[in-house]
Amino acid sequence: MNNSPTRTETHSSPVNRSERMRFYINMNGAMDDGFVKHWITPTVCIGDWRSSYTEFDVVVNANMPHNLIAHRKIGRMEETLNGRTCTLYLVGMYDSDTEDLNGYLEILLPRLKKRYEQDPNTTFLFHCFAGKSRSVVIALAFLVEVMGMTFEAAYELVKTKRPIIEPRPSFIEGLRPLTASPLDISKLTITTSPLKI
Repeated sequence: MNNSPTRTETHSSPVNRSERMRFYINMNGAMDDGFVKHWITPTVCIGDWRSSYTEFDVVVNANMPHNLIAHRKIGRMEETLNGRTCTLYLVGMYDSDTEDLNGYLEILLPRLKKRYEQDPNTTFLFHCFAGKSRSVVIALAFLVEVMGMTFEAAYELVKTKRPIIEPRPSFIEGLRPLTASPLDISKLTITTSPLKI
């Protein structure tokens, strides 16, 4: 089975009716209780599936939708509400050791970097279901590749600002090509807990 993501996008249209409704609800801030996300820098935030999109110019949702996960695609849609436009990237990525993380990053990072270079004050939200693994590694890649941090500094900053993170060790290992020096995973505080269903 090929675990590489497909380089197709859905431009300015919803992936499906359910995802459009969820996007609208999150744009209105109807689900966010304020405790589901953490600001890592003044423009970068990591959250979970309940995070409101109201404060953000760009949202990377690594949680859904399942039709993208099945085909390993990245979708894109935009919504304007009260004069503010939010660009949403839907990443069909499993929280699994077999995922080709770098395949997704090769598609996402150039787009995110272009937006950041156009306006460094662009606000970004990275989220997945729990905001512990998939969104964390994508945010780490963004901090390193786009914002110029070292991997170790980015990881420690994220861990300090969002102590609940539990990125898969295989995802952290997958970020090795982004680091200028050999990555010593043993120096990082990586915790994992059993999956709760």
